[in-house]
Amino acid sequence: MATLYRTAHLPVSPATAWKRIADVGKVHEILPAIVACSLDGDRRSCTFADGGVLHERMISIDDGLMRLAYAITESPFALEFHSAAMQVVADGAGSRILWTTDVKPDAAEAGLAPVFDQFFAQLTERLGAP
Repeated sequence: MATLYRTAHLPVSPATAWKRIADVGKVHEILPAIVACSLDGDRRSCTFADGGVLHERMISIDDGLMRLAYAITESPFALEFHSAAMQVVADGAGSRILWTTDVKPDAAEAGLAPVFDQFFAQLTERLGAP
């Protein structure tokens, strides 16, 4: 299994960053690559500008740990398995976001890493904005 891991400092409080991440029905507001999303219980559907759709299951939204865990259940990517977690922790005067994603097959990492990096850059830019 391949693991993608990214972390970055954010110049906002942990509570501010977490509030935006925990609002899972508005992921399109912090990831501009996603143009629309809908939420039905613990299921989220995200639509990309090119019309591609991915379906996710929210596994855990833990306000105490400021941690979100989710899995992609269907996507335009050729994945056998996907599991991810985002967590916000205090970091000096701001916060730190940690995003870990595990995928199968291992070969998917090469194609997914640039997309993951683009999403992470968008996410940190949007979360760090006042």
